[in-house]
Amino acid sequence: MNKPTICIIHGWSLEKQIKSRWQPLITLLEKAGYKVKYLSLPGFDEPLLEPFDLDMYQDHLIKQLEKFSSVVIIGHSFGGQLAVCLAAKNLKKIKAMVLIAPAGVIDKSLFKVIKRVFFKLIAKTGSLVLGFLPTPVLLFFRKILYFFVRENDYLKLSDENLKKTMQKAISTEVIDDFAKIKLPTLIIWGDKDSFTPIKNAPVFASGIHKAQLKILKGERHRPYYSKPEQVASHITYFLDRYVD
Repeated sequence: MNKPTICIIHGWSLEKQIKSRWQPLITLLEKAGYKVKYLSLPGFDEPLLEPFDLDMYQDHLIKQLEKFSSVVIIGHSFGGQLAVCLAAKNLKKIKAMVLIAPAGVIDKSLFKVIKRVFFKLIAKTGSLVLGFLPTPVLLFFRKILYFFVRENDYLKLSDENLKKTMQKAISTEVIDDFAKIKLPTLIIWGDKDSFTPIKNAPVFASGIHKAQLKILKGERHRPYYSKPEQVASHITYFLDRYVD
């Protein structure tokens, strides 16, 4: 029986070499007999002509899946957030899902709430509120504000469409989609992850029916890159047992 095609949905990254970071894992999965497809996302791998929300990204991904009869989706970080949305649609061709440090759970701690409110305020009105300042002073002050809220990826963006897309992504939660997912699901998480904290792992694992959770000790946000052999071993073992 032919194995499903593994489709990778990468995370939010402005690095030009992001695709090459996946190559060691892709090579290992191909050696295990799987075809692997690296999916594109507007704003990263192709132009973003307007601000996207999660529904628009889903539509874009579904179009890329049309050429395959059966697939397994692997989503990392923001890509994991999108993978959850796709899995909740219960498309017949999607046979399983692997999440690597997925995003999509909003931290409700007081500090994080204040941070998000502050970030949204300066993202929407900063230029107006501070517009009376000379340009060099304005830029310096905005850098301080963005550093304070730790949204450095936002500061690096020059594309207004991508800025608005990021605002939508970080303010959208996918917890309500968990109960809709019927797919075999493997979750992989590094216990030293500072971007999508490990405390969110049980939220995904308990919310998605029969999801399996693998914690990688000492690993950070990108174990697919730092420990491709270990990640590939978990994925192939999971797929061999749970995917026909």
